[in-house]
Amino acid sequence: IIVAINKIDKEDADVENIKEELAKYNLISEDWGGETVMIPISAMKGTNIDTLLEMILLLSDMMNLKADPDALSEGMIIESNLDRAKGPVASVLVQNGTLRIGNIIQVGGSIAKVRGMINSVGDNIKEAGPSSPVLIWGLSRVPAVGDTFTSFKDEKDAKLFITAHSSLQKTSISSIPQLSENYAVSDSENKSRINVIIKTDTQGSAEAIATSLNKINDSKVQIRILYSCAGEITETDVEFASTSSAALLAFNTTAASGATKSAKTLGVTIKEFNVIYDLFDFIHSLIDSLVGPQYEERFIGMASVKTVFPLAKSFVAGSFVMEGKITKSSFIHVVRDNDIVYKGSIDSLKKIKENVLEVVEDSECGIFVAEFDSWKQGDTIKAFELIPKKKSTF
Repeated sequence: IIVAINKIDKEDADVENIKEELAKYNLISEDWGGETVMIPISAMKGTNIDTLLEMILLLSDMMNLKADPDALSEGMIIESNLDRAKGPVASVLVQNGTLRIGNIIQVGGSIAKVRGMINSVGDNIKEAGPSSPVLIWGLSRVPAVGDTFTSFKDEKDAKLFITAHSSLQKTSISSIPQLSENYAVSDSENKSRINVIIKTDTQGSAEAIATSLNKINDSKVQIRILYSCAGEITETDVEFASTSSAALLAFNTTAASGATKSAKTLGVTIKEFNVIYDLFDFIHSLIDSLVGPQYEERFIGMASVKTVFPLAKSFVAGSFVMEGKITKSSFIHVVRDNDIVYKGSIDSLKKIKENVLEVVEDSECGIFVAEFDSWKQGDTIKAFELIPKKKSTF
């Protein structure tokens, strides 16, 4: 394993912290006495890229890593998307053998015939040897990033291989809408649900966005991704969004003319984004619209109720601040016998008949709450400052 630690050009870059995190996975840097080559780089500025390439060549020589250019090719999908002219296309890395136009390949449990190839500088080529990154088309569906491909002499051999390896017979993510049972929510969870359909420019983007949205952890709202895949917005997407009441999100892709017309007819809004963070902000706005802004409670003080006296038709808690402070804007918990009997805001805070904004430690005060008047001597009042939760930047 060679580790390239990227973005060292950033001000907050901490290479040693990254090495410490990697050490938890038994990846110990050479300068820490381990055997793992770790090279700090900056992809943006090109820092240490030459060193990285030199180390790749050095280790490959030391380990005698070789490929056979005469073998049937095999490799990995780096990126994929749905091209208007070429259909499903994929950027692949040939890891062994030589990939040629006309080759029969299996990828993600489907069979395809390579009909065209472009190299890394944009030239049309007829074959690609080991370690070559190329763009290919002729695929039957958009493969998933990370899928492997294998070449065969003919289609019969490819089918026999897939049959023998039944685990390959999986449904790759395609442009066909598919619901996943993994997002089902039981009624007992009592959660609101936001249905989402995602269409992107590349399959990698679709998978990255879906993964990030699945990490949103909200106790009241669940993000349910009906499907996410590469390609333009189609009429099928719009119709499915309409019937499932889903948010239809497009990232770096467009809507087909028929889809735009269908969206107007069905009243479906297509939200288009070119910046990933704008998409995430939109999702957070949907969550806020359902449950309101989310806050974290930061403890600022605690008081004890010493006496309770009447005020008009209600009651005031005569209290003593034991720790920190109590402010007029505090969000409070009233605790009785280790149970929280009330959560809410303070309507009036007084110190010797004067309205005040805060009362500090070792001071007495009167606390009035319009929604709560069942005070008892000995109640504990815990005061908190509400801090808006930071929205995940993923």
